[in-house]
Amino acid sequence: MENRAVYQYTVIIPYRDTVDLLHKAVSSIPDRDDIQVVIVDNSVALLSEEQIPQKQTSNVVYITSAPTMGAGRARNEGLKHIEGQYVLFLDSDDYFISGAFDEFDKYSSKDYDIVFFMADSVKLATGEKSNRHKTIEKNIHSYFETGNEDFLRYRFANPVCKLIRSNLIVDNNIRFEEVKVSNDAMFSLRTGYEAKTVTASPVAVYMITEA
Repeated sequence: MENRAVYQYTVIIPYRDTVDLLHKAVSSIPDRDDIQVVIVDNSVALLSEEQIPQKQTSNVVYITSAPTMGAGRARNEGLKHIEGQYVLFLDSDDYFISGAFDEFDKYSSKDYDIVFFMADSVKLATGEKSNRHKTIEKNIHSYFETGNEDFLRYRFANPVCKLIRSNLIVDNNIRFEEVKVSNDAMFSLRTGYEAKTVTASPVAVYMITEA
């Protein structure tokens, strides 16, 4: 896997069976020519050509992954296609908050391997606020209060809410575990451990949804 850095950002979206939510997720990504969107479909019934979300300017790459292998395999398939200087992960039932990429732009020219961001959360059925973002919020607050990077490096078990330099993943050959649960735990620990420089932003850029 060689990162050619054709784009500023690659957004990897593992997708399974919720096409309306996928379109909402993709629509939350700005239509910019420096963004690559990689959709990895591991559904039993794959998207038809008409169902695949498109952007006017951003490059959308649609690939497939074995439906029985889960999100870990899907994310690993997505990693094979990264052409951005930085990688962002987006779950297909979540979405970026308005202005998220303006916040990413503030850090993408700086010398950080990972930038950690705040999130918010909402219940899909009612639109009411959820508590699913509270662990992320607590860890970032703890980092700002103590300056201890361990709250960032080793407490974020999910790859979302992170701007990750692609070469960190490529140079250290970091992958997701292809298991049924917690496929992202080791990926998060490895990237946190291998990162030379990390920081955090107090701005929420990511909306986590709760079914």
